[in-house]
Amino acid sequence: MGLMKLATYHRRQGWNVAFYKGDLKKFVAERVALRCITVLDEVLPGNHFGRLFPEVASYIKNKDDKPLKPFMDQMSNGLLDFLKILSEYRQVYVNNGYFDWHEWDRVLVTTLFTFYADKTIETIRFAQRLVSNDRIMVGGVMASVVPEYIKKQTGITPVTGLLDTPSIMGDKPIDTNIDDLPLDYSILEEVDYVYPAADAYFAHTTRGCVNKCAFCAVPTLEPVYQSFRPLKDKLEFEKKMFGARSNLLLLDNNVFASASFSRIIDEIKACGFVPGARIPLSDPLELCQRRLADKQVYNEKAWLRKAVICVQRFLSSLKNEDEKKLVAIALEKAHADRDWHGTSKSEVISLIKEIMPVWRRVHKGSWKVAVVDFNQGLDSRLSTKPDVMKKLAEIPIRPVRIAFDHWNLRGKYENAIKAAADANLTHMSNYILYNFRDSPEELYWRLRLNIALCEELSVNIYSFPMKYHPIHDPKWFSNRNYLGEHWCRKYIRFVQTVLIPTMGKIGTGKTFFLKAFGTTTDEFRELLLMPDFMIRNRWNCELSGMVDSWREALHCLNRDEQLRVAEYIKADEYDNPTIFQHDSPRIQTFLHFYSLKETDIPVVSETIKNNALRKFEETWHDANVRMFGDELKREEEKVKLWPFRIALAEKK
Repeated sequence: MGLMKLATYHRRQGWNVAFYKGDLKKFVAERVALRCITVLDEVLPGNHFGRLFPEVASYIKNKDDKPLKPFMDQMSNGLLDFLKILSEYRQVYVNNGYFDWHEWDRVLVTTLFTFYADKTIETIRFAQRLVSNDRIMVGGVMASVVPEYIKKQTGITPVTGLLDTPSIMGDKPIDTNIDDLPLDYSILEEVDYVYPAADAYFAHTTRGCVNKCAFCAVPTLEPVYQSFRPLKDKLEFEKKMFGARSNLLLLDNNVFASASFSRIIDEIKACGFVPGARIPLSDPLELCQRRLADKQVYNEKAWLRKAVICVQRFLSSLKNEDEKKLVAIALEKAHADRDWHGTSKSEVISLIKEIMPVWRRVHKGSWKVAVVDFNQGLDSRLSTKPDVMKKLAEIPIRPVRIAFDHWNLRGKYENAIKAAADANLTHMSNYILYNFRDSPEELYWRLRLNIALCEELSVNIYSFPMKYHPIHDPKWFSNRNYLGEHWCRKYIRFVQTVLIPTMGKIGTGKTFFLKAFGTTTDEFRELLLMPDFMIRNRWNCELSGMVDSWREALHCLNRDEQLRVAEYIKADEYDNPTIFQHDSPRIQTFLHFYSLKETDIPVVSETIKNNALRKFEETWHDANVRMFGDELKREEEKVKLWPFRIALAEKK
C-alpha cells in the first residue's frame, strides 16, 4: 500500500514510475532487453522486435538463443547485425554495464516481515547499485521495527512509521501527506504476480491501536491512534481510474476503539457497501480503452499490458472459428500476438475498437456481492459497547474477525461472539496467537471453546492459529525457529502437521477437532508427544495397534523417566537411538517408536478406516465439548503438574 501511494504521489508530479516484484537480476535483464530492442528497431526497422521481448530477455540473461531460432531462420537480411547487437547487450548484462546507465532518479524499497531480513538486505544492496544512497528510500514494516539494523547493514537511514509528514520526500515546494493519497492500482498490472484479494479496495478507516500488546508491532508502526480516516473520495477516484471492486479490505488495527465508529460505518455504506448490494464490475477491456484514450495516460505501459493480455486470453476462450480468426488477425496487425512490448498505444486502441463487437457479443457484464472485511481483527474487549455489533451488521461484513490472543480473554471473547450472533452476524473468524507466553493447553482450550460456541449459537467460526515470532531481536531475523517458554519444536510441529490438510485453519467440525486435537486435555497432551509419522497417519497407526503400543510404553514411564524423556523432546533429540542407549529399558522402548517411518506402518483398508470414522462420529455426535467451572479449574491446575512441561521448573 505504501508503494501504491508513492506511485500516486510521483505520477501527480509528472514522474515516470516502474513497479517490480521479484528477482531484481531478472529486472535488470529485462531493462537491458528493452534497450536492446530499441536499438534493433532503429538498425533493422520494420521488424517490431518488441514482439520478441521474452526471447530477447531470455538471451540477455541466460544466453539462450533457442527460442530465437525460428525468427532468425526467417530473416532474409540483417541477421549478422541482429546477432551482433544481441551479443553486445548480453555483454552489457554480464559485465554489469546496466548500472552505469543511471536510468532512475529514485528507488523506493518496501520492507516486509523481519524473517525476510536476509532477502530484504540483499534487495536494498542491489538497489544501491542502481542509484546513489541519497536517492534510495527504504520504508515499510521491517524498516520501522528495526531501522538501526538496516542502517548498520546498508548505511541507509530508513523511513519509519507512516508517510504522513508533508516534507518526507524532500521535494519542494510539494507538501503532500502521502499517507492520505488514494492507491495506484495500476502498478499491480505491471507484474505477473497476482496478489491475493486483487479484486478488493485496500484502505484504512483508522490508524494505530489504543492497546500496547507486548507481541505486537502496531505501536511501533502506527504509534498515534487516528480515530477517523476519510474513505469515500479515495474510493471514488480509485473506481473511476482503475475499475469497480466488490470487496473492501480494511486494515484497521482496532476500529472498535474509534469514537467515530458510527461515522465510519455510515461512510462505508455511502460507498455502496450495504448488505445484499451487488457491485457491477467494470468491463476490463472498456476500462483499458478509456484509460488509453485519456489525454495524459496514467501509466500507459500498465494499460497496454492489461489490454493485450486480456485480448490474448479472450482469443484462447473463443469457440467460434470465424471470431477466433478475426481476433487473431487483429492481434497480429497490432503486433501484439506474441508480447505486449511490440505494440503501441495507437495500435492497441485500434485493436480494441476492431474486436469490440465480438467482445461485447461474448463478454457479458458481471457483478459480485459486496463484502467488507476488517482484515486485522476486532477487539473483543471493546465489542460490548452499546450497539457496536448491531452497527457493524449494517454493512456486509464477512467474516467478523475477532482476536483471541490469550486464554485470559475468554470471557470478553465469548461475549463478543454472542453479541455478533445476536446481531445476526454468523460468519466469523479469529486469529489465535500461540508460542508467546501461552501454554499448548491454552491453545487447545481456545480452539475447543470455538467449537462449543459454533454448536451453541449456530454460527461458523474459522480459527487461524498464528505462531508468534519476535520482531525486534536480530537473533531471529533470518529464521522462524523461535520457541516460547512452554513450547518446543515437537509441539510446534504437531500444530503445523495438523493444520497442513486444512490450509492453516480450524473449521466448525467437532469430529475433526476432537480427532485431530484430542477429546480431553490429557489426550491433547499425549498427541503433542506422538511421533510425527503417527500424526500424519493417525487412522492407519491407530487401527493397526501401533498407537496403543506407543501409548502403553508412554504410561509405563515413571516420573523421573518422563522428565528425562522431556529433556530429549525439548532438545529435539528423541529419534536418535545412540543418544539414549544408556537410559532405562523403558525409555529405550518408548523412544524406539520415534525412529520408525511411514514404511513401518501396517496398511489398513479404506473400508475399515471409514467404519472407524463413522463409529467415532456416532460416539461424539451429541457430546458437549465446553468445559465448565470446576472442570476447567482442574484442567488449569493440572498444567503445572504435567511432567512434559517444557520449562521443566522441577529440574531447574
